[in-house]
Amino acid sequence: MRPLLTFCLRHGLRYHQLVEVQKQVFLNLAADEIEARGERVTVSRLSVMTGINRREVTRIYKRGETVDDKQSLASRILGQWEQDPHFLTKSGKPRILSFGDEDSDFTKLVAAVSRDVGPASVLAELERIGAVEKTRGGIKLVRTTDQVQYDSLDAFTLLSRDSDAFIRAVEENVMSGDRIRNHHNRTEYDNVFQDAIPEIKAWLFEQGAMFHKKAREFIANFDKDINPQPERNGGGRVVITSFSWSTEDEKDA
Repeated sequence: MRPLLTFCLRHGLRYHQLVEVQKQVFLNLAADEIEARGERVTVSRLSVMTGINRREVTRIYKRGETVDDKQSLASRILGQWEQDPHFLTKSGKPRILSFGDEDSDFTKLVAAVSRDVGPASVLAELERIGAVEKTRGGIKLVRTTDQVQYDSLDAFTLLSRDSDAFIRAVEENVMSGDRIRNHHNRTEYDNVFQDAIPEIKAWLFEQGAMFHKKAREFIANFDKDINPQPERNGGGRVVITSFSWSTEDEKDA
């Protein structure tokens, strides 16, 4: 869970949001399994399978309701900054805000949304999630509300599919006893010259693309859609996913 929760913290996702999504996904997966067995999906059956109480099952699965998700304080402040004329330029863009005292623009921005937190704490959080940066002229907005709340859907959909395939591969290696194991290797160096990281990243990206091209060319020979062979059964699934991650900062590792 640590990588997942670290991701949530990096992107300002809160605990109740994660729990709500988990309940939805858990119930949908349980319903899919029941239907795959040709059985009837009921509130009681879902509750027993998932451990989620009947009232929550009814709310989420039967009625399709979700807990109202009030925007996080950070998102509300960014939204105020993007929409309030007091904090916009004449052309309607978020302007650079002064900060550092009670009469500063940034203090007024925070106060316009909430007086329960201090401007310094808000600023630290906005810097942490990469929404603002300090300049000589003041605080500059560098990520919009939408960019803070949502990243590329396609990229994280791929991450979800890759995570599922990876868990299944490790599970099969450990528990199935098959003689032919799934590919699962890891290569790591932790004292690499920092100025060499860009070159290494580029090399790994290129080599990864070449490997997947070679894999596609090989596996395509056995794909029934590409090479129809009536006497052979199709439907088998092969997934190959790979990634590299390199950083010049030891703290990020």
